Amino acid sequence: MTKLPTPTVVVLLEIPGKEDLTEYTVQTDNRDWCAWELTRSRKNLPTTEEAPMIWLNFMAHHALAKRSRVIEMDFEEFMSQRAVKCFPVDETGKEISVEEAAAGAVSADPFPLEAVANS
Repeated sequence: MTKLPTPTVVVLLEIPGKEDLTEYTVQTDNRDWCAWELTRSRKNLPTTEEAPMIWLNFMAHHALAKRSRVIEMDFEEFMSQRAVKCFPVDETGKEISVEEAAAGAVSADPFPLEAVANS
């Protein structure tokens, strides 16, 4: 199994028409980092260090939209209206700090994607 030094992110989403939150776990990769850097530059967004939660939400949104097509919302809606909680995890699934994730302190299976209704 290849190890990637990019964060695995868990997102709890509020989906219209669903009573419970929907949980997604997604591995980010180089494509998400590149998209972040290009978008940040074009839209004059704060740096990862200045706004780590915006960065983490962007990475999760981009990875989910690219791989699973389960989310059909733009980043603004994802971040401001739908993502109830977004947090990085280590290879055991334990929540870690956004700073650890941004520093590349985590490596994990490159393509896990799970959707589980939260009860």
